[in-house]
Parts: sequence; structure tokens; C-alpha cells
Amino acid sequence: MTQWEQHLNIPDIPDKLEFKLAVRDSMGIFGHAPWWEDYIDSLGVHHFMIGRPGKRYWITVPDRGNIYKVDEIRTGFWDVLIQLHPLAGGMRGHGKGPFFISAWKIIALPMALVLLGVMVITIHFWYVRSFKKRRSWIIVGAMVLFPLILLTFIWLVG
Repeated sequence: MTQWEQHLNIPDIPDKLEFKLAVRDSMGIFGHAPWWEDYIDSLGVHHFMIGRPGKRYWITVPDRGNIYKVDEIRTGFWDVLIQLHPLAGGMRGHGKGPFFISAWKIIALPMALVLLGVMVITIHFWYVRSFKKRRSWIIVGAMVLFPLILLTFIWLVG
């Protein structure tokens, strides 16, 4: 976990979601602001979370002053996989994301179709012909490894 602070001048915004998105955009981070990850602690301090594939940012809103505290937490590989699915539908509410998130959005549907094709071809070869040729193993292996390598890259870059 990494902790940092940032000085921001955010005007009073009555809508909670718009306020959180304004803070996110002012900090220059990327992600969505889930409504269920927002609370006020026993001291009356407001905390909320901005989530993205690979990272979560817990932001503490100051009672007075303009210094916002951020706890940056790296998440696991499974979390990256789960959070990429909403991004495949579009970037609405996530802010301007890095290039590799846009790349995921572009390849998500074709990769789903490729996966379905790989499953059908694999079942066909398994029952009918088996994998006797080395070329078949290389083609199927490459088709399976490409999305895994991309997911690993997104997880490592966060």
C-alpha cells in the first residue's frame, strides 16, 4: 500500500458522485467510483474509493483545508480480470484511461469469439483427430496465451 497526499481546490458540489468524479479527475487518476464504497467514519471524516483494474484508491476528504489523503492499494490478478468486464462495454464513468484499457475494450469481443472457437476446435480435435501435429498445438497455444499475456501486463502495470 502506498500513501500520498495532494492539494486540491474542489468547489462545493452537492451531488456525491459528481464530487467523487471531480476529485478523481483533479488527481489525474483513472477508475470508477462505486456508490457502496463511500462512508463517513465515527469522527465525521468522509472516505470513498476509486477502483480500476489492478488498483484501488481510498481517498480521505479533509474536514478543513485542501489536502486530500490517498491510500493506493494494488489488487490481485483475479480483481483485474473481474474489473475488465465493465470496461469492455465502454469507458463511461471511468475517466480517461490508459491505452492498454482501450486495447482491452477493442479485443474483448473478438477474444471471446476466439475462445469459443478454440473450445470447439479443441473438442473436435480431441474426439476426432487428437493433437498429432505440432502445428495444431502451437496455434491453439498461441490463441490461449495472448489474452493471458495481456491480462498479466494489465495486472503488472496496474
